[in-house]
Amino acid sequence: MPKVRDRFVFDPKKVRMLDRDQSRTIARETYPERDFDDEQIESLRHLINGQLKFVIPPDTEWTDIDDVREAVESLRNKLHNGNVSLLTRLGYFAGDPKSQIESDDLERRIAATLLILTQSVKEVSGWLDNDKACKLMRRSFEPLLGFESLTGYLLPHLFQIFFLRRFTVSPTSPGVKFVVAVLREAGIRSITEVDDFDTIYEQIRKSRTRQLKPPKTNRPVR
Repeated sequence: MPKVRDRFVFDPKKVRMLDRDQSRTIARETYPERDFDDEQIESLRHLINGQLKFVIPPDTEWTDIDDVREAVESLRNKLHNGNVSLLTRLGYFAGDPKSQIESDDLERRIAATLLILTQSVKEVSGWLDNDKACKLMRRSFEPLLGFESLTGYLLPHLFQIFFLRRFTVSPTSPGVKFVVAVLREAGIRSITEVDDFDTIYEQIRKSRTRQLKPPKTNRPVR
């Protein structure tokens, strides 16, 4: 039974910045016969990381909005009169007033705090129920560019700038070796077998073809 090749899936959240040793590995795999000094390796690291930033989400620490919605809705449901009275009593004992004046002032502050809390939770719940706002928020966390732009333009262009060689698409070309090494070191794809290389090479070929394809135009041909 023939082996089924896995489908490549690009996850921007797994992309990581490179250090100097990784950059040196990439340079050696691209041109084993050439020597690169520390200054050149540091320059290469800076250039690669500059391109990787375009495919990394602005913030990878944010949680899923559905989780936030559930948490806020749960808190809103818990802020009924009984629990507000409980929190009022709790606030009073936490404040531990020493006089009647302090007690009156504390009660006013507790009431104001709980009023702000309930109103704020209600307002935030309204934000989370706004589908348009949620879609715009999700879009704001998307990276500026995708995998196709990275492998079809950014990395090939960087290769030509740094190594001063034309980028060509073939399984044995230095340009493809460079892109494959960057993808591996950046955590985008672990390439350990021939089938893995074939899969990623096909992605590079397709990306490069699409990036170099002239845009469609409605102008008449002269």
